[in-house]
Amino acid sequence: MLHLECQWYRNVLKVIQFMIFLVTYLIAMIGNSLLVSVSTVDSALQTPMHFFLGSLSLVNIGCTTVIIPKMFTNFLSKNKSISYGGCAALLYFSFFFGPSECWILTTMAYDRQATICDPLHYTLIMNRRHCLQLALAFWISGIPVATVQTVVMFIMPFYGPNVINHFFCDSPPLLDLVCMETFVIETDFGGKAFENSKFLQAQANTFLDEFQVILFMIFVVIYLIAMIGNTLLVLVSTLDPALQTPMYIFLRNMSLMDIGYTTVIIPKMLTNFLSKDKSISFEGCASQMYFSFFFGSSECWILTMMAYDRQAAISDLLHYSLIMNWRFCLQLALASWLAGIPVATVQTAVIFTLFF
Repeated sequence: MLHLECQWYRNVLKVIQFMIFLVTYLIAMIGNSLLVSVSTVDSALQTPMHFFLGSLSLVNIGCTTVIIPKMFTNFLSKNKSISYGGCAALLYFSFFFGPSECWILTTMAYDRQATICDPLHYTLIMNRRHCLQLALAFWISGIPVATVQTVVMFIMPFYGPNVINHFFCDSPPLLDLVCMETFVIETDFGGKAFENSKFLQAQANTFLDEFQVILFMIFVVIYLIAMIGNTLLVLVSTLDPALQTPMYIFLRNMSLMDIGYTTVIIPKMLTNFLSKDKSISFEGCASQMYFSFFFGSSECWILTMMAYDRQAAISDLLHYSLIMNWRFCLQLALASWLAGIPVATVQTAVIFTLFF
């Protein structure tokens, strides 16, 4: 009886999830398609920013189309398999559109920097030819990234189970299948098989131990650089009176959020590299998830506040100091911190009320 209730609950949950993601997907597709169409047809929107926004919408359409349709079929179909070639293609295009989107955001930041720092020469700097060259550059930049990462992923040996606990072929779940477990090599010498499992297992364990130490050292260095850099930014922007501007207030808060986010995740990961006991308690898992949701969503909000600050600086330069006064900046920073609490609370509560 309990099994049937759980099965019914899962089926209903799948249908609800399907409807939610379908509506979200349609809104994203319609919104991005309208943005591309309007920015292409309307002569008043033939500016570098709208050109890059149109390109960003195309990238978003490609990225969502690569992942979401297969996820939809998995919601309602009992057969959730994918071919080896299909998995490789899906992984390739997800790697392609991801870096391309990062590069186009970088290009848009460069465009805004040219607007703010050199407005008199802006039309000369961001002319049509230069915009097309930048657009071509960020589309091409995704090709080597996708090619290298996909080739590296699929030249690794895959042994053991061929099941991933994920909604599409992403690199982290695929790496879980790259294992060096005991296996039997069978060679037909008069129908007799022989086993090299012990020798191969010893080689695999040695390789994995050495690789974990290397990864540990790399991530320790990255963690220390991130902690020292963010700490210095907080101290300098707090102590230097010349840096008491809205942008540095938001940068200071973002550095504090980065410190919190990395501290939630990295120390446990570093202990797992060198420890045989990689377990975590139920409460520890819940608290880690809560604070990762908290700092992640708070960082998104502080980035939104920084974008609003730049928009005020560009659109209403004469009244900028009145709009972004000290009190208002503190209110925006406080709002960014508080905004993470309901997001983290709801998402963590939803996760841990599910059946395990």
